[in-house]
Amino acid sequence: LDYSCTLTAMEGKGATDVMFLRQQVFVAFMANLAEGVATCQIFPFAARMVGTMRGTPEAVALFTGLVYSGNGVGVLFSTPFWTRLSVKYGCRNCLIASLMLTSTSMFLCSLASSFPILLGLVLLRGLSNGNGLLLRTGMRRSFLRRGVDDTQGFAWVSAASGTSSLAGPAAG
Repeated sequence: LDYSCTLTAMEGKGATDVMFLRQQVFVAFMANLAEGVATCQIFPFAARMVGTMRGTPEAVALFTGLVYSGNGVGVLFSTPFWTRLSVKYGCRNCLIASLMLTSTSMFLCSLASSFPILLGLVLLRGLSNGNGLLLRTGMRRSFLRRGVDDTQGFAWVSAASGTSSLAGPAAG
């Protein structure tokens, strides 16, 4: 892959602009990597955990699927909400709120003692998770403001998703 197009487009830009954009891509990369690992690390032991919480091994596949997909469903439904909030209050403020809510709901998931509570908290985690959307939006705005091609930056952030899907189960 040739990523030189972005570097060429950044020629003539100030060193501060280049450093800022690289930092923003790095933060988005690391956040995407961490989020993917957090989502995927439950794979190795979710079936046993759900089977224990539900008490019926027959329904493990269904209930494990609900736990896996709860976060994604929450993110899907909350995206318009986070988009409107970021326009009204700014990406930074919304990102801080989203990070705090997501961290709290992840911590509460670790304390869940029953399946309905766990499922509700996983859904809440997804609803409160606007991190990826907000980081990508902020990154896109920064690249546009500076008139720089963002192809390389988004390629790196996408690479983090693939890496996290491999690293997550291994971390679990």
